[in-house]
Parts: sequence; C-alpha cells; structure tokens
Amino acid sequence: MSSHQDDFEQVLFRIPPYQYLHVLDTNTTVTRNINGPCTFTRQDHEKVVQGPSAMITVPPRHYVIIADPAIRDTEGNVCLDEHGLVRLKHGDFEVRLSGAPFPLYPGESQHSDISQLLVVEKNQAVKLKAAREFTEEDGLTRMAGDEWLIQGPITYFPRIEVAVEKVMEAAIIEHSQALRLRAKAETKDSKGVGRCAGEEWLVRDTGAYMPSIDEEIVETVQSIVLTEKRALHLVALNTFTDVYGVQRRAGEQWLVTNEMADAHLCDVYEQVMGEVPLTTLSSRQFAVVVDPFIDGIQKFGVLELRQGEVCICLAVIV
Repeated sequence: MSSHQDDFEQVLFRIPPYQYLHVLDTNTTVTRNINGPCTFTRQDHEKVVQGPSAMITVPPRHYVIIADPAIRDTEGNVCLDEHGLVRLKHGDFEVRLSGAPFPLYPGESQHSDISQLLVVEKNQAVKLKAAREFTEEDGLTRMAGDEWLIQGPITYFPRIEVAVEKVMEAAIIEHSQALRLRAKAETKDSKGVGRCAGEEWLVRDTGAYMPSIDEEIVETVQSIVLTEKRALHLVALNTFTDVYGVQRRAGEQWLVTNEMADAHLCDVYEQVMGEVPLTTLSSRQFAVVVDPFIDGIQKFGVLELRQGEVCICLAVIV
C-alpha cells in the first residue's frame, strides 16, 4: 500500500496558486511551464525537472533583473520556436517592476535580488553612464560611454543599457562664498555661457548648485572682508573684465577698497598680492603721494597732493 501511494504521489502534482512546474517531455526534449492553481498528472514520457516553485513577486517601488529573458510579442505573450521551445535573449538581461507574480520560463533565471528603486531627493542627482548604444523614449540616442545627470526629486527606474555611477549632492553656496568650477569638456555653463575644456570660472549665486556632467568643483572661494583701514592688492593673471566692470590686462595691478565693496571674492584671473594699509587724513591734514593712481592708472614719476578728509594708500605698487 505504501509503495502504491509513493508511485501515485510521483505522478500527481497539486500546484498551489502562484507556483509553477517545469516539465520535460523526454520524447521531444522540450520543457514547458505548468502554472498553478491546478493538479498536474505526469505522463510516462514526462519528467518534472523543477518545482513546484514559488512565482517571483516584486513589491511596489521595487525591481528585479532577469537573466536570459524570454522574448515576448507586442501583446506580452511568450514567443516559441518551431519546436515549441521558449525563445530567449541569450546573454541579455531584463528589468521587471512590480506587478502580478510571474514564473520563470525554462532558461530564465533571477540575476539579482529584489531591490528598492532609487529615490533621488531634492538637491541630489544620479550620474548615469551608457553601457551600450540605445535610444530613449523621447528619441534621444545615447552612445556607449555617454554620461549624463538626472536631477531630483525623482524616482529612477533602472535600464539594462544604463549603469548608475553614483548619487551626487549639490554644493551649497553660502553668503560671501563662491564656487570655482572647471570645464572637463567644451560645454555651456548654467547661464548659457560657452566654456572651453580646462576653463575655470566662479559661480557667485547663493543657494544649492549642482555641477553639470562636464563641470567639476575645484574649490569653495571665501570672500575677503574690506575695512576702512586696509585695501586688497591684486594682480591680473590674464586679460579679463573684473566683477566691477573694469577691463584688466595681464600683469596689471590695482587696489580694491571698501568704497568698491564690503567684501571681495577673488576671481580666477586674479591673484592676491597682499593687504595694504590705508591712512586716513583729517580735514586739517594733507599728504604727497608718489606714483599715484589717477583714473585707475598709475602715474610713475608724478607727485600728487591730497588733502583730507580722505583715505590714501601709502604702499607702492611696482
């Protein structure tokens, strides 16, 4: 009686809901799926090679990667070849999101654990890199090796063609600060100004700033506070127009006083030579200045009489 019961159990399979079997037909060597709930009676020429196994259930806001996925038609039905075998994308992968539980067809396998979707928060961005050429839904073609950013807040849905490099945090620019940026490739900055590879510039707007894929942060620049008793001695490293609208030639030197600004952020083409003390003259005092600056230009060999009340710089710029 026991022996007959064992033979019966090997032939009859009760498949619960959301479970499945892989059954091999030894005559055709074709393996097919039997999905529950049902009762399956195995024939003599058939062999159960897997199961009953639980179907894969992907919760909301999660995903799983399937290796060697089955090819499906436009209606979502699995495609079979002339022998009845499931057609597979050999060596490929497929991302599947939440939905109804699904079985694995013969040849398919679960490549990754069920993982939560990546949430990109405000002031964050996810850096992506194309692993192979593909075309996005909006028609944009990405070539293998292309890199780009997707800024939050957003939920990122993974693709097989795209690798997640890292999640980036925006830099916070506080009052009296600036970000010094460098272009890694020819690009346009956040204000639409064209930048050459290797060019550097300052971003002075306070708040959160997310560098583009072609920008890198060199450093955070702190402003230098100017007072009535000191000025800033600067020299131009290149010809440019400073933040005050004055064109400076390479090698030119000048002073920035508190009459021009309360604090000064040193530009990428400026170098601080030092701080220069200022002398304040009362209404009953005067001074003779050697090699004075007149209209922003230093007049060598000239003497100038200055009467108070005024602030003068007693340093000599050579």
